[in-house]
Amino acid sequence: MLVKFTMVEKTPFSGDKTTTGLRDIYVNSRHIVSVTLDSMRHVSITENIAEQLGMTPQFSELVVSEGNLTKKITVIGSPTEIYQKIKRKQILKG
Repeated sequence: MLVKFTMVEKTPFSGDKTTTGLRDIYVNSRHIVSVTLDSMRHVSITENIAEQLGMTPQFSELVVSEGNLTKKITVIGSPTEIYQKIKRKQILKG
């Protein structure tokens, strides 16, 4: 079951500067290994994201299995919100 998340990504801008952007991604819920609160990233990018969203969001780090590798993805939402989103999709499926 694919679940839609809003991913936070940093892209190089000019020299040492980076910009922070948002992008929708779809993740297979069966491939999510863990969800944790990403408090360190919260401090560094909250202002830029808050302007884009019009609110001060919480961030979570998803660890996603990609075969024998894992990938860390920062998404918008608390771990509880992420869990509820995954659980809701699984309930709707069955």
